[in-house]
Formats: sequence, structure tokens, C-alpha cells
Amino acid sequence: MKSRTMQNLLLQGIVQPFSIVFLLLLSIGGLGTATCQAQTRAYVTNPGSNTASVIDTSTNAVSATIPLGNYPQGVAFTPDGTRVYVTNNSSFNVSAIDTASNVVVATIPVGANPDAVAITPDGTRAYVSNFNGGVSVIDTGSNTVIATITVGMSPEGIAITPDGTRARGCLSIRNGIRRRCRNQHRNFDDSG
Repeated sequence: MKSRTMQNLLLQGIVQPFSIVFLLLLSIGGLGTATCQAQTRAYVTNPGSNTASVIDTSTNAVSATIPLGNYPQGVAFTPDGTRVYVTNNSSFNVSAIDTASNVVVATIPVGANPDAVAITPDGTRAYVSNFNGGVSVIDTGSNTVIATITVGMSPEGIAITPDGTRARGCLSIRNGIRRRCRNQHRNFDDSG
């Protein structure tokens, strides 16, 4: 199935609301895809059980289940593969998972209904789109929010340019009417 077709199915709500992350096996840009350098595990969010399943990609078997916040959704890896960040939509926070132990090492409060997360190429920042119109900037060293960028109501998805200086987002469906997505170009300014 082509990536564009899968994106259309996800956007139309035909596919169940869960995030699947296959490391380097599947690339659906902007829809919760993450790549880990180790490429040995995939992390799959399970919103119905508030967990993430860790899948060993060599055996395609679940090797661990990690308890998370309410309705886990977006997933992103740090470039070195040592941490996974997962948005917990109904808990208004992000879980930082140590990939060596598969344990949540931090729970970071963010804006209302966080959707997607993206990590800068240098791994120092995580950007989280929140339904309330903000993008939370997380310092991955301290696992704290250091800034919030206002972008407009209901941002969904976030992607960071390879040089780490810009992000693109999309405003979502409001009142059952699909609006044309607008690119939200932002220079990252961590000064607040």
C-alpha cells in the first residue's frame, strides 16, 4: 500500500485510531513514524489500554509492554535511539522512555491534548503539537518544557527540517469540516 493511500485512510478515519511505528520498515511521514538508529525495536501505542508495545523487529514479537498516560498517540525517537517520547493525549503530558530498560523516566506536562512529537536532528529538543494551539518545546536533557510556540487552534502533526531550524504543521478538522491544511513555518526560538 502506498504511503499516500495509507495517509488518506488514516485521515478519513477508516483505520482504527492507533499509532504504529515500524523502524525503517515503513515510512508514513508526519503520522507517528519514528526511526531508531538501533533499528531492532518498534514501539506501538495502544490507546485503549494506555500502553505501548515494544516489538522485536527480528522476530516480530512483543518483547515488552510499557504503561503510559491516557490515550498514548504520537511517538518519536531521539537520533541516538536512547529515548522514545510518546504523547499522552488525554493526560496532557509526554512520556520519556529509556529504550535500554523500557521504563518511563519522565512524565512531562504539556498543553491540552498533545498529538504529535518530533525530535530535532541533534536530539536536544522535542516539539509537541497540542490541540489548544500551541507547540511545546521540551529540552530533552532536563525533560522540561522550555517554551511554547502559538500556532493556531488544533495543530496536528509536526515535522522538523533536517537542519533543525524550521517545523511544519497542519491545522486539523474543526466542527466536522475538513479545512485545507496550511503550513505553519516557524523559526524555532527557544527563548519563549
